[in-house]
Amino acid sequence: MLKNIGTAILIFCLTALSAGAAFAADGASNDDLLRARELSKSVNAFAFDLYKEIAKEEKGSIFFSPLSISMALALAYEGAAGETREEMRRVLHYDDNVGKQFRAYLDVLNNTTKKSGEFLLANAAWLDIHLNIREKYVDTLKKYYDSKATKIDYSDTHGAAEAINLWCYRNTKGKIKKIVVPGDLKGCRLALGNAAYFKAEWQRGFRKERTAPMPFHRSEKEVVEYPMMKTRGNYKYYEDKKIQSLTMPYKDGIFAMIAILPKEIRYMKKIEKELGEALLSKILSCYDIANVNLCLPRFMIEENYQMAYCLRAIGMNKALSSAANFSGITGMPGLYIDKVIHKAIAGVTEEGSEAAATTVIIMNKILPPPGKRRVIEFTADRPFLFFILDNRTNTIMFMGKWVGE
Repeated sequence: MLKNIGTAILIFCLTALSAGAAFAADGASNDDLLRARELSKSVNAFAFDLYKEIAKEEKGSIFFSPLSISMALALAYEGAAGETREEMRRVLHYDDNVGKQFRAYLDVLNNTTKKSGEFLLANAAWLDIHLNIREKYVDTLKKYYDSKATKIDYSDTHGAAEAINLWCYRNTKGKIKKIVVPGDLKGCRLALGNAAYFKAEWQRGFRKERTAPMPFHRSEKEVVEYPMMKTRGNYKYYEDKKIQSLTMPYKDGIFAMIAILPKEIRYMKKIEKELGEALLSKILSCYDIANVNLCLPRFMIEENYQMAYCLRAIGMNKALSSAANFSGITGMPGLYIDKVIHKAIAGVTEEGSEAAATTVIIMNKILPPPGKRRVIEFTADRPFLFFILDNRTNTIMFMGKWVGE
């Protein structure tokens, strides 16, 4: 983790094109677009809930992929029943068509041209060799999530961890080398995984020779030097009494990053509390086109989480306890979610951005312990927010907080 950038919040997300014509140019159907937009409502609501819970405990940087976590949990949700399913549906903000919505989202991605950048999603299930699993469940994972079910011997925890880590490495293009250790798999009967990878170049890049150290205010009392990238151009710009917001498109305009900069450092906590669909909608719809002098830090961030405590805090209790009912997987109760392990990494440079995330869900059978047109000055030398947008689906993909360590 970098130590020298200063307090900031990083939120990476995917959102939908408002115009169907631009979407159709990529070759996907309007029905897929509509379903993917419905999914975005679920993922975004979950993203904001989860972020606020993480921020209660984490005083340093935050970075995660709500889309990856939601999609991995969807693999478990497809086998949930009774109160367990209802509780997961409520926490994840799913509706009855979530499988079809994820299928549509994958089809949207499969029809995205590479010149726009790369955004890849992959899913997998690793079944214990002694676990009898329902064929209907396996078919559902394949049909809606392109997830292959692979038999694995969890009595060899080292071999099982190596297989899962290799899959994550390959599906994040080498950005994430390890997500589980052998000890994580003790007692495991089923592991479910998601991997996400994003890379795109800026539509308007930063010249490297202009990057130079500048003061960055990590807090009202602490100032550090950090490399700041500089450029000037026309951007979508929004501001209110507490924030400035800037949308920075990647090539072709399908993806974009949104930066949200508090006008004063002391506003950061209030803005975090107000994070939600209403704020995002204002930024996406109530903007002006402004001529902006932009200064943005060049940075890398990497974070690891055991997400079970956050999921419990926002209401997902049964799935993570002996009361869980995942009879849709095996035909009988007994499985529960033991761990939700998540790792995310991102880099923002003069050329563009690259991000990756993996989520692995460990399921066991043995119970665990419980204005006017003007030149805008946008200098991100204090806490700020980021969104990476796929201007087609309004789905939050990566989300985080950067505090310079």
